[in-house]
Amino acid sequence: MLFYIVILAIALSMVIANPLDFDASDYDDMAERPSLSEAPITCFYAGSPPYCEASCPPGFNEQSRDACGDDDDCCSVGEKAYCCGQM
Repeated sequence: MLFYIVILAIALSMVIANPLDFDASDYDDMAERPSLSEAPITCFYAGSPPYCEASCPPGFNEQSRDACGDDDDCCSVGEKAYCCGQM
């Protein structure tokens, strides 16, 4: 029994004398995340034909409006909204 106590004491003294190397910056997700000004800008057309009463979702700004947008599926009523923003 004394043998196990001695081994445990030696192991604990080694851990206390040489704690694990821990650097909080290794785990800081924000350090590698681009700032909002560096985030890529995403643009898309909002609106579904044939009745396009489109608006941009929160965080996106309307740049223009067009009946067809970027495809051949055009609106019979209203227009698609071209929305741009940062994800």
